[in-house]
This record gives sequence, C-alpha cells and structure tokens, in this order.
Amino acid sequence: MGGTPRPILPGVVELAWSAEGERLVYHTAAPGDPIYVTDAGETEGRQVYAAQAGTHCHYPTWSPDDEYIYFVQGKPPDVMDIWRVRADGTDAERMTFHASRVAHPVFIDRRNLVYLASSDDGSGPWLHVLDTRRRASRRVHIGTDRYESLSASADGRRLLATVVRPLSTLWRLPVANGVTDESMATRIALPTTAARSPRYGPDYLLYVSSKRGQEGIWKVAGDDATELWSRPKTRIVGAPAISPDGRHVAFTAERNGESRLHVMDADGSGARMLASALEVHGSPTWAHDGQSIAVSALEEGEPRIFRLPLDGGAPIQLVHHYATEPNWSPTGEFLVYAGPQVGVNFDVRAVTAEGKPRALPQLTLTRGAERMAILRDGEAMVVLRGEIGNRDLVVFDLESGVERKLTSFGRDVTAGDFDVSGDGSEIVFERRAESADILMIER
Repeated sequence: MGGTPRPILPGVVELAWSAEGERLVYHTAAPGDPIYVTDAGETEGRQVYAAQAGTHCHYPTWSPDDEYIYFVQGKPPDVMDIWRVRADGTDAERMTFHASRVAHPVFIDRRNLVYLASSDDGSGPWLHVLDTRRRASRRVHIGTDRYESLSASADGRRLLATVVRPLSTLWRLPVANGVTDESMATRIALPTTAARSPRYGPDYLLYVSSKRGQEGIWKVAGDDATELWSRPKTRIVGAPAISPDGRHVAFTAERNGESRLHVMDADGSGARMLASALEVHGSPTWAHDGQSIAVSALEEGEPRIFRLPLDGGAPIQLVHHYATEPNWSPTGEFLVYAGPQVGVNFDVRAVTAEGKPRALPQLTLTRGAERMAILRDGEAMVVLRGEIGNRDLVVFDLESGVERKLTSFGRDVTAGDFDVSGDGSEIVFERRAESADILMIER
C-alpha cells in the first residue's frame, strides 16, 4: 500500500450514494452548484441540473427507488426550499414553499422525507416531514430545541439530530495601533439574555434581541436600555441602520414570509413602511445626506440593490445583477456590496452613487462576513477576515488593497456582526457561543 492519494472526482462539494450503491450524485462549487450523476468507479459525471448563478443547490440525496434526486435550492442561508429532479435530468420541480433556512433532507421510508426548516418568524430550524406523494409538508413538534444537523439510520427508524443552544453577547474593543486580543474586550451589560447586530448612534447603541421569543430593536443610552420596536410573529432581518444625524432608524422586518423596509424615529415613534411593494433582502444603509436608503431587494427572483427616496419617490435600481448587503461610504461617493456566493466565498464589489461600477482591489470574503464598515474618510473599511467560525477584524485600504490586522482572537471566540464608532476609536462586536448535544429520536 502507499502512494499519493488522488481525487477521482475533483471539485466535489457534497455527494451521496444511491440506495443500491451503484450511482453517485454530487455537486461542485461552480456557479449554480451544478449537480452530476456518475456510475460507481467512473471519474466523470453527467450534469443533470444547475441553478442560475447566485442560486445554490445543497444536500443532494437519492430517493429510495433511485428515481429522483432531492436537494435544497435557493439563496443561502435564509431563502431555501426542497426541490427534486429525475436522475436523467428531467422534471425539476419545487417540493416545499418555506423560503427559509432549509437543510439536511433524509428519507425515513419510501414516501416520507424528513428535513430541517425555520419558521416564518425566523425561529428554528425545526423538524419537518414531506410526504413526497402528496407534496405536503408539516412540522413535527418535538420540544422546543433548535436543530443544526440531521441524519437517519438505514431503516429510517432512528434519527440523529444535533441540538444547538446559541447565545450571543455584545462586547466593546478599543482600536489600538497594534493588534489586540479578546482580553482587551469588555462585555456590555444588557437587560436581555442575548443580543446581535449592534450599531452606533451619536450617543446611543442599537441592537437586536428577543423577549419571550419575539424579536425587537433595543436602544442603550447611558445606563438605560429600552425596546424601541417589535411586533408579534415578526423577525428583524439583518441589522438596523441609523441615519447620519442619528434621528432616524431604518430596518428590515419579516412577517408571514414577506420582508419589508421600515423607517422610524430614534425614540421608536413614527414607524412606517417604505416602498411596500419591494421584497427587501438584508440590512439597509443610509445615504450621506439622510434623504434616501439603499437596500437589496428581490427583482425577478434575484437580490439587487435599490435606492429608496424617503419622500416616497420611485425606487432607483443601482445594481442590476446579484447583490446583497450594501454599505454607503460616509461621503456618499460610492457603496460597496457582496456579490454572488461561489461555494462559501463571495467577492466585494462597488458602484458609484449613479450606479456605475467602481474599481476596487480584489477582496474575497467568506459567507457570514457580509458586514463591511467604511471608515469616516471613505478610504478604508473594516471587515471580518478568516475561516467560518474564527474570523478577525482587519482594516482594508480601498485604494491599495493593503490590510492591517486589528484583532487576534483565539479559537474559542466567534465574532459576528460589528460596528465602528464614529471617531474610529472603538469597535462593538457580537460574540457568539453555543452548546450542542446529540439527540436520538426513535420513530
């Protein structure tokens, strides 16, 4: 024995054997996550399906009769559903209509497919079962645990699930000339048990938290913390955005599967919906003059960036291809945004205020690092760099592409969303932690 291992199917991301073990289905990280089928022992597959660029296909699995390939398709991580296609590449069809976080489909018998999906209010993911003959799905109510992964025994009589109990807290970190570690960070005392998506106002801090399972926007000013906005069965998507003068807040709220942009005063009053016809997608960002907001919204099923005037004027499309998470520069000359994901990566791009492409040094980040905070002078921005689950904050020069590392977090620190104070002296960031257990479910 010995020698150097060589890949027989290069570029494979996820794969699964057919029930009889004679065929293999897999997808690659090429645009559209193309799905291939190959016979055992073959080194080349035959493409049977591919989504549009920017849309992803994950978790391919065979039906028990090997007739269909089931998979999860959509815009990760929160707009996904179960699809299927015949093994010969015909009759592709959508099987569920969650448009939420969907993952880990497994068959428990010849008819029923079990999978994970979050609810319309963003809670979960929960266990669901799809009757593939009736094309009907329903949630399986087993406690209140949130599930992260799922697998089934060969006979389908036992399920193994990873149960996750997440916790996120907010921390302050001074910006130094050198590199700082987690020992320099100070946890912010809050009246809520969890917090995410912090944003600096002129003399206050906003964040998102939940109370009795209902998400809302909270404000911390001095020693006082108050809830500004929440609605039953409504989820805050992404982070709130504070206007340049600190007097107004824009945010995306999702209810009954529909996401809309809202604007309110910084004291929580005067909340109203803006551009109610647009299905917005992610966090908004204010223009430098405070007279308009840019946000990603679905156009022909794909997220693109629009500029929405506060006076109720018609939306102006700035980016005409796949684009999410826009961030205006403080000077209003340009905005940066996340391009389509390829595998777990995406490129950072930019356009001018008129929607014309603006050149940037090459910058590729990983999924979950879409937050980009442009500094006051507009010449650099802070981003999260590193592998998923262990990233550091770096300053990226928008002209030269030179990076300067700000933090050196240990492996036990998972940094999420963040913001930079107006004077650039401090960063507030979300620190994520979770415990996990393996749960066996007997049918």
